[in-house]
Amino acid sequence: MLVRTPTHKPTESLLGYVLRVSEANGYESPWHVLTYAGVDQGEMRTAGLPTSKLAAALGRVPDALDEISYCGVGEAGQREFRLLGHPLGRALKYSPLRLKRPAICSHCVAEHGYIDAFFDLSIVTACPYHRCTLVDHCSTCGEALSWFRPGLLTCKCGASLADVEIEQAPTELAELMAVLWALIHREAVKGGQAGLPARQLLNMPLRSLLLNLPYIGHWNRVDSDNENNADAITQAAAEALSDWPNGFHRVLRRIGHRSLADKSSAVYGFRKQFGQFYNQLFSNNSCGPDLSWLRDEFVRFGLMEWGESVVDPKLLRGDTTNARYVTKNELARQLDVSPATLLKWHRDGLLTLKEVPTKGDIRYVADTQSDGLQAPIPAEGSVLRMRAAAAYLRIPVSALNHLKATGLMEIRHRLKQRQGFHQADLDALRNRLIALSPVIQSDDLGDVVDLERILREYRFHTSALKAGFVAAYLAGEIQSIGRTDDTLAGIMFSAQAVATYVSDARSKEAGGSLTCQVVAKLIRSEPHVVASLQKLGYLDTVKGRESLRVSQESVDAFNARYASLSGLASELGSSSKRLLSLCNRGDLAVLSIPRSQGSPAPFIERENIATLQTLSQKFPARKPKAMDETRTVTAVKLYLTNLKALGAPLPRCGNKPNRRAIAMACGIDRGVFYNNQEISHLVDAYAASEDAGTDKPAPLLGTDALAHNPARLPLAA
Repeated sequence: MLVRTPTHKPTESLLGYVLRVSEANGYESPWHVLTYAGVDQGEMRTAGLPTSKLAAALGRVPDALDEISYCGVGEAGQREFRLLGHPLGRALKYSPLRLKRPAICSHCVAEHGYIDAFFDLSIVTACPYHRCTLVDHCSTCGEALSWFRPGLLTCKCGASLADVEIEQAPTELAELMAVLWALIHREAVKGGQAGLPARQLLNMPLRSLLLNLPYIGHWNRVDSDNENNADAITQAAAEALSDWPNGFHRVLRRIGHRSLADKSSAVYGFRKQFGQFYNQLFSNNSCGPDLSWLRDEFVRFGLMEWGESVVDPKLLRGDTTNARYVTKNELARQLDVSPATLLKWHRDGLLTLKEVPTKGDIRYVADTQSDGLQAPIPAEGSVLRMRAAAAYLRIPVSALNHLKATGLMEIRHRLKQRQGFHQADLDALRNRLIALSPVIQSDDLGDVVDLERILREYRFHTSALKAGFVAAYLAGEIQSIGRTDDTLAGIMFSAQAVATYVSDARSKEAGGSLTCQVVAKLIRSEPHVVASLQKLGYLDTVKGRESLRVSQESVDAFNARYASLSGLASELGSSSKRLLSLCNRGDLAVLSIPRSQGSPAPFIERENIATLQTLSQKFPARKPKAMDETRTVTAVKLYLTNLKALGAPLPRCGNKPNRRAIAMACGIDRGVFYNNQEISHLVDAYAASEDAGTDKPAPLLGTDALAHNPARLPLAA
């Protein structure tokens, strides 16, 4: 007979009560109490523990412990398992109870003197009142707790469980435990900080909640590589339900993106994309309507948040007019147009539909709240054909076509015919372009070029690059200096900035390659020398749209190694001929690149530049005999006088005076034309008078004097 038989608490754990009775009678383990009560060893740690035998051993009526029993008779007269009167089902395959490995809140046990039945649940991993994790191992021996120990707060090794260090539980986990506590004890839950759907959870049967919370936690950890133990699953479920419904939406997005990443199972329907999740939570007949609130939020997520598919009407239980994401056909119905017309608008860039690839086709999802889903306005007003529209804006047809194709020109008016442009859309584009350019005075603008001329005359090479210039202007990447009127011809840009943009755009279009003219400037040589360098393999050739180009990398590599003597001659105030002579004198290696005509173009390695500079200082150039400036001016004047007397035209190169021929005829250095302003003025004035017809050559008398001496005219005495 037991000496002490304490009364059980209304919400006490059954196995906890057996342990408390054992401790009160001084036993080392509840095994003695259960053996005394006649409980078989196989029944001691099961939900079917016979409370009637235990009540008899305590000297109480057989049904005295029914309210804390794990087993009872249900409404149908059949045995069922329960916890504090909450049905748990006729079988416990989902292991809802801690029958072998208990866990306790040491603070609660110390304060109340017993273990609450709440901690019998396997899903309970924290105390909602002390907001701490539970004690399930002894910190002294390291063993997991067992129901067969000396006391409530004593391990079987004799150590005190009150001394075990416990951690603070995450807020969302503590709040979920508070909801479970309120559900089990039939209490009102206090408002938490984690934003849980407490009302919906409290309306669920305990068994349904215990079955589905692990599913929700599992789906929140579907991409986790960490161990999926009970504590982690419960924590994941708390995170999924916190910040309701945003936390649940985050879980669904991860599941959805994981499904989309699996190309082998590309599907269009919302339910099919979330097939496994839906089937596990909402197609299980044992759940019944208990998760209808979660299912409704799942459907609302598909209607308003997901955007990668549409919700099948079979999933809907009410009005669908507020759905954000709809099918192409549904959107066509709302806009009162055919699906084919809607698809054409999408392809023409008039509105945006999301394309969802499936195994055999492309399906479409429409976001009814998107800015890109504004249907074209029915056309009222003038409609212009392609060429007329381009002439209206004063831009090339190719540029207008590309502006429309790329969406830079917004088409907001629906046309009755298949082709053309509504005048309102053309005006809208022009107004957008004009609005970015402030009004300025047209006086003294400097070197500028207008937008109309840029699009018509500049060689962009492709209509895409022309439209790209307009896009760059609209995006603020290239600035207008202002406008003189309200047309595209009045929008002005710096000519230098435009030339740089066009050159960079063409280079980028050609994969970063450069033209021979640009390369010639970079290596300080001539274009036909660049062609020879390409043939000899010093520069890499890139096939361009109109001509062969040169890769930027090879130009950089060549410039890093070689320097042209003509470029060095400009820096040293010398000539390439003299520098070549110095290289030969100093035995410096010279890279000679053949020209199409004339002597080869010389280059030296950059590491020899310092040596060449030293040689230039060591062997200075001889100063040429300087002609008296007065005599030089006199020579030019006599030449022009004789030229007029003989009736011969002034030698020209194109439309300009040929200074080289004039200098040779006068017996002077042509450099005087750059250093002596008087001589330059004399020749330019004579050329201008000749152009104006005031100094027309007189008829030649007798034999053509120039034919006998074409190189030089006789000077007057």
